[in-house]
Amino acid sequence: MSSMKQDEKVIIQDDAHNCPSIPALIATSFGTPISTHETNCVSNNANNIREKRSLTYPMDRFSIALESSVPVETGEFEYQISIVTGKNSAKDKNVLIRLISYKPVNLVLASAIIFFSLYITFVSVLQRNMIHPIKHQEENISWLEIPRSQTEIAAKIMLSQIDLHINSALSMFILWLAALPVGSLFTLFRLPSIIGVLLTGIAFKNIPFMNNLLYIDRVWSALFRKAALTVILMRAGMGLDPITVFRLGIISTVCEGGAIMLAAHFIFGVSIEMSILFGTILSATGPAVTIPAILDLSKKGYGSGSGLPTAILASCTIDNMTCIAAYTVAAALIFTTVRLTYEIAMTFTTTVISVVAGVIGGRILWVFPHEGSHHRHFIRGSLLLSVCLALNFGTLAIGSPSCGVISTVLLNMVATIRWKKDNAKFKEAEALALMWNFFAMQIMFGLIGFEFDIRNMKLQIVLKAVSIIVIGQVARILCGFFLSFGCGWHVSEHFLITFSFVSKATLQAALAPQVADKCTGLAMFHDAVLLRTACVLAIFFLAPTGLN
Repeated sequence: MSSMKQDEKVIIQDDAHNCPSIPALIATSFGTPISTHETNCVSNNANNIREKRSLTYPMDRFSIALESSVPVETGEFEYQISIVTGKNSAKDKNVLIRLISYKPVNLVLASAIIFFSLYITFVSVLQRNMIHPIKHQEENISWLEIPRSQTEIAAKIMLSQIDLHINSALSMFILWLAALPVGSLFTLFRLPSIIGVLLTGIAFKNIPFMNNLLYIDRVWSALFRKAALTVILMRAGMGLDPITVFRLGIISTVCEGGAIMLAAHFIFGVSIEMSILFGTILSATGPAVTIPAILDLSKKGYGSGSGLPTAILASCTIDNMTCIAAYTVAAALIFTTVRLTYEIAMTFTTTVISVVAGVIGGRILWVFPHEGSHHRHFIRGSLLLSVCLALNFGTLAIGSPSCGVISTVLLNMVATIRWKKDNAKFKEAEALALMWNFFAMQIMFGLIGFEFDIRNMKLQIVLKAVSIIVIGQVARILCGFFLSFGCGWHVSEHFLITFSFVSKATLQAALAPQVADKCTGLAMFHDAVLLRTACVLAIFFLAPTGLN
């Protein structure tokens, strides 16, 4: 800088009339140093100005300073390189802008911002460590001294219980937060998002550096599974058509369930009680996989003349309701602690009460809300969800969970008979679908994956589970294929309706953990582990078949 000419200078003009806070810097040549003389408002060297630039950013001032410090004769090549580099950086900037503006990338980035913000909020409210928010119970109470009185002991126990609930709630939030984007990623590869959600739960349980990150209490796990099951029951009730129920049979479901029950008991030595539960749970079709695929085909016009999509949708719902009813009755009889005759009488009585309560409750909802009220669909959805949650958790509290299951399905079926007439798009069903896709599915399948411990698996159990699944599927395919004849469909449609019922997903994830919880400490627990393993394998291998 000292070798440059001192008589040439760069004057900074500050126009007080325009904007005194943004000076205009005028470079007289590339070989002159920069001098700051902010009091000069008029340049006396206007004729010697080689380039004039209005600079508003510090980076511009820095770049012009670099340019002015290099002589034209010796720095022309470097100057040209700087121009090319500037053009390349502009191109890179445009590419980055286009990449961010691309809809999938933009959605992913926006979701990441939302999820990160929710994580920060959740961790901050609970006053947890940002890096490792889940702390073990012993670590959380380590700051307490050894209790010297009953008051201190009670305080320590209270702190442990509060910490247990906070850890469980935060673990559920992290599991949901991780399962949602992973499930969405699987849909890009034409795979069910259920697989991604299931693998997320398995990863948190079995990967070494992740298996101690989450802690979910069994009470919290059962609570969230019950809430997710409520959403499943509501969607099943909305999909029921009372006319189609009598028109379509349930023979293929009974065939698969019977084949599974017989194979489990007579071939693999499972107790008769657990064999019945095997048949009722494993024979259920996965509507969360099948129904979206069939709706896509229906929108494209496939089978519109033959009524095939309608038949498949109705059959899936009937299939699930048959399995739910059979499981409810079987579980009530198997896990009873009283005499069998008394339990049979109570089951019959509670079933009748549930049917009456569901029908009357659905009929009452016909008049709520008023037709002229604002946000009518939102109020309807809120009514359904709140009433159904109350039914399921209320009957669970009094020891009759089967009442809540039956009444929930019938209440939704009766209520939607009227609602469908004045609502062609049926926005309540769309709201429940969103609730399932963005909350209930992640909770349901994430939890069953989290309970799947690969370290405790044995090859014998896996082979038994796979064999039972294969036997049931062979019976379902053969029975469904022959029963589809006589309906006026083409051969290709016979294959479509046959393989549409092969997928497994929803009820397997909802009911298998319940059986394992009920069998804890009983002699049937080994068979319950086999059932849970079979359900996880069925979801993993058979859920993609629903997208055929």
